[in-house]
Amino acid sequence: MISGSIRAVLTMLAALVACAGNAHAQTYPAKPIRLIVGFAVGGGADLTARIIGQKLSESWGQQVVVDVRAGASGNIAADLAARSAPDGYTLLLIPNSHAVVQSLYRKLSYDPVADFAAVSLIGLYPYVLVIHPSVPAKSVRQLIALAKTRPGQLNYASGGSGVGSHLSPSCSRKWRVWISCTYPIRAAVQPCMRSSAARRRSISATCRPRCPHVRSGKLRALGVTGSKPAGDIPAVADSGLKGFESIGW
Repeated sequence: MISGSIRAVLTMLAALVACAGNAHAQTYPAKPIRLIVGFAVGGGADLTARIIGQKLSESWGQQVVVDVRAGASGNIAADLAARSAPDGYTLLLIPNSHAVVQSLYRKLSYDPVADFAAVSLIGLYPYVLVIHPSVPAKSVRQLIALAKTRPGQLNYASGGSGVGSHLSPSCSRKWRVWISCTYPIRAAVQPCMRSSAARRRSISATCRPRCPHVRSGKLRALGVTGSKPAGDIPAVADSGLKGFESIGW
């Protein structure tokens, strides 16, 4: 799903920092660093930020404060970072939605490219297609067949508008051909998963193949969106949607 040229752009945008200004390398950092996260506490972005923040604190000898500003698919956090002083003391952790946000929103209060400088790619991950156990499908193929008989009756949830778990199926012609889902969007991965586990949503996507709800049986994992299986979870491309691949960062 992601071409080499697009992947290169995504890599450049993977982690962003307000421009360093006049900060001198020999004295930086001379005070605590703020690491802004645009998604809910307990989600993948938040946990990643706290792990990285701890290691940076140990290396720098300065505290890294994780500042969660969830909402608007990361736009609230990005706007806050863009308006911060350009002195290198504000970092922004962002997912791949940052690379397409300008195409999804008619008006933004910040420039997703010009207002930031890329620092580093942190990680790549596939998504996992999961369903509530009450849905009578044990594979992607069976879900396709079921969806064809129930157009518009299956509810799909994701981590928010414009994030990878939203765009992966929405941008896939193969997905749209076989399934017509109502699409209630959740604000973050954790509420999305809880909603699906409680049967308010039939289908969801998460970025952790072994999330607690899957391990406990509250959700059934049908396929991983990467090119390879994740343990006993087959690749979506090998189980009903040939050629399908979607990788988040």
